[in-house]
Order: sequence, then structure tokens, then C-alpha cells
Amino acid sequence: MPTNIYTQVTIGEDVYSIKKFDAKTGLKLARLVISKAAPLIPMLESLSGDNGENKSMDDNAVYDAVSAVLDTLSDNDIDNLVDKCLRVCYANLSAGLAPIIDDTGNYGVEGVEYDMSLTLRLCFEAIKWGASDFFDGKNSGLKQLFNRVGSSQNQ
Repeated sequence: MPTNIYTQVTIGEDVYSIKKFDAKTGLKLARLVISKAAPLIPMLESLSGDNGENKSMDDNAVYDAVSAVLDTLSDNDIDNLVDKCLRVCYANLSAGLAPIIDDTGNYGVEGVEYDMSLTLRLCFEAIKWGASDFFDGKNSGLKQLFNRVGSSQNQ
């Protein structure tokens, strides 16, 4: 049984808690990410040098990779992905944790539904945390991409 199912991230001035996906949701999201990330494979292979050392991607390569994935997603895929991701995200408020989206699909934190940048960042963080065990390989290109995109968004 997992002992640590939450992580905290700071986005701007706000702190959010993100819960790991349950196994079924995690598998469904992994399937979606893997099936839709096929265009990334050639880009990810270029992240390893001849001696196995890791190379970093420049910002243009990251944006090209993200664009390639977004081009493969239908509107229904995006709705499904965003809903599943935001259901495991909580704003840390003085009164306690407030769900970004509750089980009925209603937003629990005012304004998030209009903040595309925050929504994308929370989805990224939810996938990164929720699926980290699945993609946690020593030389996993997906892990390197997740880390690269996350570090460029923290700036």
C-alpha cells in the first residue's frame, strides 16, 4: 500500500496538493499518454548521447513535442484528461484542502475554469506525480521530458 499519495506544488504564490491517481484511472491515463505520445518517440531517443549520458531539450524542442501530442488529442480526450487530472488537485486554503473539481464535475476553486495556464500546469503536475511510478525508469525519456517541461514552467 502506498504510504505517500500526496505531493505539494507551488504555482505562483499558491500551494496545491495533488493526490496520486487510483490504479484504474492511472492505467487509463497511462494508456492515453502512451498512445498519444507516439510522435514523441523519435524526439525522446535524441535525448541520450552515444555514451548513455542524458541530453537536455531546448525550449523549441519541448514546445514541438507538446504540440505533437496536442495534435493527436480529440476534444473528448482533452475533456477526459483535464477532468481526471483536476479531480486529484486541491488548493491549500486556510480552511483546508479545496478540490479544484469535485466528484460531480463542478469547480470548487473560483476562477480555475478560466485560467488555462493554471489548468495546464495542474494537469501536468497531476500526470507527473500520478504516473511517476509507471514512468520511473533510470533512462526514461518520458521522465526526462516531464522533468524538463516542469522545470521550464517553474520559471
